[in-house]
Amino acid sequence: MRTLKTIVLAVTAMLSASAHSMPPVSSPRYTLSLDGPRWHMMRDTAASWEHDRLYLPEEITSMAHLPVNAPTGGWEMLTPENAVSVSVPGTVEEYLTTSKRPSPDDFKGVSWWFTTVSVPGNLKGRRAMLHFESVRMRAEVYLDGRLVGYDIIGESPFDVDITDALVPGKTHTLAVRVTNPGGNFHWQDFTQMRWGDYKIPPGR
Repeated sequence: MRTLKTIVLAVTAMLSASAHSMPPVSSPRYTLSLDGPRWHMMRDTAASWEHDRLYLPEEITSMAHLPVNAPTGGWEMLTPENAVSVSVPGTVEEYLTTSKRPSPDDFKGVSWWFTTVSVPGNLKGRRAMLHFESVRMRAEVYLDGRLVGYDIIGESPFDVDITDALVPGKTHTLAVRVTNPGGNFHWQDFTQMRWGDYKIPPGR
């Protein structure tokens, strides 16, 4: 049986597993953990999302058929100067809550989580996967502004194949556009939510 050589870039519950050790590049699987304080997060309060069409996994035959939603103001807005330093796993509420009486609606909408990533140049030719443990709720994954992944299931693991977009030896910008319709941090999170014409289950 042929051994499939892969690169696994692991992004754990955010956006968990413990940090992964990195085996030699000659191993069948090379795993790079993306956990920790190497991320930035920017709220995109001007972004539209309430009336977006949502795509289930079986509806996605190609990323090219999905809309590309750049940050309000363009990709150049994703800089440390426009964001706060964060760790993954993490939440918007964790870093931006200032109220003594927070509401599940305080931080609904779009946030961008971004970092830089690179793998050794001698890994060229391997299949490359991004692994997410959890994102609430919609995740749109971009590598250097190219849409490479989409997940709407929410709070469950999913993988993104970035083989065609990743260049070993090059430093890339990885950005995850996270849309949260509300909830997920408070005892009040029991009400079914609306996302346009869609009904969204509550998150606790």
